[in-house]
Amino acid sequence: MDNAFSMILAGGVIILVLVFAILIAFYVLESMALYTIAKNNGQQDKAVLAWIPFINQGFYGFLAGDQNIFGTTVQGTILGILMIVFPILTSRLNGFLFYVVALCGIAVAYFTLLGLYKKLNNSGDPTVMAVVSAILPPVRIIYVFVHRNDTLTEEGEVVG
Repeated sequence: MDNAFSMILAGGVIILVLVFAILIAFYVLESMALYTIAKNNGQQDKAVLAWIPFINQGFYGFLAGDQNIFGTTVQGTILGILMIVFPILTSRLNGFLFYVVALCGIAVAYFTLLGLYKKLNNSGDPTVMAVVSAILPPVRIIYVFVHRNDTLTEEGEVVG
């Protein structure tokens, strides 16, 4: 009986280690991508923020800049702060309020990522990718990593 329990426990530990390894790999890829985007676009002094946990989520808002959302201009700094706050809030809430805050967080992520993806030089039409990226964070991480060497442009003009 003890042998079966120890086998189950060992299997659980192996799965846990694999999950943590994957999460660390995603964190490193995302941080490296955000760092490279910032550094290549004239933001060398702020690029190191991409390596700070939670702050790197707000870095998306900084890189996206001001966004026109429903006819109102929202500053990139505010979007960045909301990108940091919503994941923390959703981890602390439960019940109906959890779903409301999670949907608001997905909406903020969509508008922030759409703004950033529009600025990426070689990204094409970013609308569908912004929707998928807002819902599935690994897609966002991979997409930003693939486009890490792109130059940020705004209406055809280089930003930075």
